[in-house]
Amino acid sequence: MKVIGISMNNHYSKGTAANQPLWSEGYLLVHFRTPATVVLEGAEINSPPNSIILFSPGTPHYYYANQDTLINDYIIFTAEDDNLCTELTIPFNTMIKLPTVFVFSRWI
Repeated sequence: MKVIGISMNNHYSKGTAANQPLWSEGYLLVHFRTPATVVLEGAEINSPPNSIILFSPGTPHYYYANQDTLINDYIIFTAEDDNLCTELTIPFNTMIKLPTVFVFSRWI
């Protein structure tokens, strides 16, 4: 696994969209600390606070705050062995609610 980028505690104001076209070559794992709306292949998904989504490479998407502020963390990575993501047991392009915020923070 090669980490391309990592960032924590990003803030986006309402109406600001985060679009990720530059990272289409790698996997993008996003942790939403606050509620957000994710537009994935044209469909809107409401993300509850403390949820994650693992975008597969090349998947068109963007997300934005559906309250006053969106706060998120993310990691962008490539995997020489595609089995790595299978071993993580995180389904691609699917919103997953975490039991606690510390799960993602400890993983990073």
